[in-house]
Amino acid sequence: MTTLGHDQATVAKVGIGAFAAGSIGEAIAGVGAIVLSIIGLAGLYPSLLLAIAGLALAGAFLFEGGAIAGRYARIVALLGGSAETLTAAGGGMSVEFLAGVGGAILGILSLLNIVPLVLMPVSVLLFGCALAIGAGAADRVRVLATPESERVNAPLHELESLAMGGATGVRLLLGLGAIVLGILALVGVGNPTTICLAALLGLGTAITLSGTAMGAALLGIFQHK
Repeated sequence: MTTLGHDQATVAKVGIGAFAAGSIGEAIAGVGAIVLSIIGLAGLYPSLLLAIAGLALAGAFLFEGGAIAGRYARIVALLGGSAETLTAAGGGMSVEFLAGVGGAILGILSLLNIVPLVLMPVSVLLFGCALAIGAGAADRVRVLATPESERVNAPLHELESLAMGGATGVRLLLGLGAIVLGILALVGVGNPTTICLAALLGLGTAITLSGTAMGAALLGIFQHK
């Protein structure tokens, strides 16, 4: 088994600040989606705010997907990974980025009033699938970006792992919940707008929790450098 201590220390110094900034940007976009969803659920311009909340969540996925894919690919390259490993690493993390692009397109079309009651449930499904599939991606990058010297600090490392593990579990559960709600909205069970707003509220909460946990963990690593 290859020892990665020295190389991981180098990785931790290269771009962790940028990755942490991406995670914080993800959390901010998630908060925006939460606020817009709550206002929409309160009955103030629900259709309009649904589309805007979808765009905010798409932005959060773009922040996350771009940061994770780029950082994972760079880590693999710095650790001497093969071209095949590099491609698999970058591609495996790109599901969030693709969900962000797709969600942005669907949100814009919904703002233009092009079958919003179909496009927004599809957007919710897309976000839910991306959240569930990529639930543990950010934590894997955090582990790779943490040098072995930092992992020796068992209490701190355990606290970070618990925080990220909890955020990962929340992402998985809320992602699956969003998939169910998206399907219900598509088949016409209840009010599609209300159902989609509730789903976006849950998705925004998951994104905010994971983005905050990841940003705090990586900023902690960065400050120790």
